[in-house]
Amino acid sequence: MTDVAPFESLSATERSRSWRLRFRLREWLARSLVVVPILYIVGALALAEAVSALEGDHDLLNLKIDAETARGVSNGYIFKLKSGGERNWMFDARPMSGRGRFYYCDETGTIRVATGTPAHQESPVLRESP
Repeated sequence: MTDVAPFESLSATERSRSWRLRFRLREWLARSLVVVPILYIVGALALAEAVSALEGDHDLLNLKIDAETARGVSNGYIFKLKSGGERNWMFDARPMSGRGRFYYCDETGTIRVATGTPAHQESPVLRESP
């Protein structure tokens, strides 16, 4: 076991509050498991911002989705995505006019189509999952 120096034998700078704070911070950093991953994430975000600025993009999250598509409406179709759990989802596209081809797809990746009525799991297959 190592000998611990009594508090009185420490110098004034070693007894100061800032020294204790620096010591505790250094010990916390040495024992912390989250500091290094957080530093990597911050570094990656900074690098991504720098690269996007060099390429002429000023927004890292500039997804370039027009307002009509963001509303779920595009090319005369209304799009809906529903989640039924962790790995279950359903996507359908319905014509705004209510007439024409309706599309359906779920987690299997198979696209189904129906004409005049909403497509569902039993509708004819338009394209099988790859």
